Amino acid sequence: MKRRIAVIDIGTNSVLYLLAEEDSGGDVRGLFQQSEGTRLGEGLQRTRTIGEAPLKKTLIALNRYRALSELHQAQKTVVVGTHLFRAAQNSGEIIRAIERECGLAVEVLSEDGEAEWSYRGATHGRSLAEPAAAVDVGGGSTEAVLGDHGLVRRTGSLPWGAVSLTERFLPLDPPGGGALDALKAFAAESVRREFGPFLRKGKSCTATGGTATTLAALELGLDVYDPDRADGTVLSEAAVAGRLQALSAVPLEKRKKMIPFNPARADILIAGAVLLHAVMKEGAFRSVFVSDRSLRFGIALREFIQDKEQP
Repeated sequence: MKRRIAVIDIGTNSVLYLLAEEDSGGDVRGLFQQSEGTRLGEGLQRTRTIGEAPLKKTLIALNRYRALSELHQAQKTVVVGTHLFRAAQNSGEIIRAIERECGLAVEVLSEDGEAEWSYRGATHGRSLAEPAAAVDVGGGSTEAVLGDHGLVRRTGSLPWGAVSLTERFLPLDPPGGGALDALKAFAAESVRREFGPFLRKGKSCTATGGTATTLAALELGLDVYDPDRADGTVLSEAAVAGRLQALSAVPLEKRKKMIPFNPARADILIAGAVLLHAVMKEGAFRSVFVSDRSLRFGIALREFIQDKEQP
């Protein structure tokens, strides 16, 4: 029987599920994936804690994904947490609540671990110009990696993402020009300080996370999100800049209509696009390769590797 592993990624904005399968030849592929926007990190910048209301939504999603894992006959279900759990003062309490209510143990990844396995997931099986960079714009943090022929050479992490920067810089609807300029300047300086020393060494760049895949779907004109079509899309720097300008010029309700496949992301997409654009400018990347595979796929690869190494 082919081995199946389910991976659940609890992020600041979304809870994501992946069912991955390894065949007899060792090839790994994703069979099924799903995403639920629970905004678990809402207000984290202000309170430093995870709130009760988003936790309830997250527990519902986790119980549904646990049932899916059983239905899909996964031999193992792995749950990982990222920046949100590293930053929240009550993360231990939240982890215990998840284990109690859902029967799931949460592994909190380090910054380097999150960056490395996001990179491995995004670049697995792809032919890229080496050295290859990758960036993952998340809800609460942003990771960048430089790799060379399968080996991770440098990693970096910023404790800001699309959700946290929206809450910090963009309280107005639509965002005022001064606030948007301040966000762009902050993002550019942060990216330069943390990622600048290695980003420009990359001959190519892969972008993962909800910001990148949403922008890819917009470029494709999708009404319903299709991961197979979004995966592999090439986004030019000019396209990201143009989409950012268009989104920031209109109020939230109109932005929601511009993103029919995921209107819940409309409020944070501007900040996410600012971060992605800052990375492209700093690395002098004229375009990025969008990958729908990232941390979940990377963790699945890790688990398959570890299973083989066990006696």
